[in-house]
Amino acid sequence: NIDIIRVLIKLSIRVLLPLLVGQLLQKFYAPTQDFVAEHRKSLKGVQEWCLVFIIYCVFCHTFETGIETSVGSLLLMTLLQIVVLISVMALAWVCLRVLFRDEPKLCVTGLFACTQKTISLGVPLINAIYENDPNAGIYTLPLIVWHPMQLVIGSAMAPYLVHFVKQQEDQLGRKPLIVQKLSSESIV
Repeated sequence: NIDIIRVLIKLSIRVLLPLLVGQLLQKFYAPTQDFVAEHRKSLKGVQEWCLVFIIYCVFCHTFETGIETSVGSLLLMTLLQIVVLISVMALAWVCLRVLFRDEPKLCVTGLFACTQKTISLGVPLINAIYENDPNAGIYTLPLIVWHPMQLVIGSAMAPYLVHFVKQQEDQLGRKPLIVQKLSSESIV
């Protein structure tokens, strides 16, 4: 039994309130803008470590309460997620190429945006819905597996996508693409 009002209140406090406060501070409080500009690189590191901490806590909770599944089931879930991710990316690519034929940069951006799932929202959502469920850790595993797969697949695709954009821009007679050193973080 899920109490939808309670879930919405928890999500509002855990996700929407911090987001709203951050956006308001950034928009209306000038020292915040200066601080963020000055410490952008450090804040990115803090964000990444917070994500690692969230994943660590989820795994600790999962193994503390015990897993009611087999290794085979976990491997099957991972394999199915790989198939689903590649299929969704292929479908997104075909649709984007049809809809934005003369916008190769938009197609590449859309490819990653269409399949992007966020742990920072997904984990609080799952925890708010299934807070007292002993299987809550299991419910988060697909999300936790999805994120690294995006990074690995995105990193593998990056050089080909850069070449695609450059080739398409050349064919369209546009200025050459300035290619910066790419990392998995800049792609995904």
